[in-house]
Amino acid sequence: MLFTEESIHIIDVGEVGEIAADFEQGHIQEGNSFSRKSLYEQMRLWVIRGLLAIIRERGMVRQTIPYVQRNLELLEKFKHVLC
Repeated sequence: MLFTEESIHIIDVGEVGEIAADFEQGHIQEGNSFSRKSLYEQMRLWVIRGLLAIIRERGMVRQTIPYVQRNLELLEKFKHVLC
């Protein structure tokens, strides 16, 4: 998911590579270094933090477990695309 002030965009795994490439190109044009692995690590950090917040808020209940599992599986797909 990509959150902006105006809306939330759901991004599928196929779009991750394209978004990363666009982000990488823009970052390099600004004279900054870029690492897809670093991008993945930052994404992973924020997803894990979000999952932990949900677990803390709702607990490890029947509805929470599949949500956490799906997001962890999605992170693995992102890892294969970005790293």
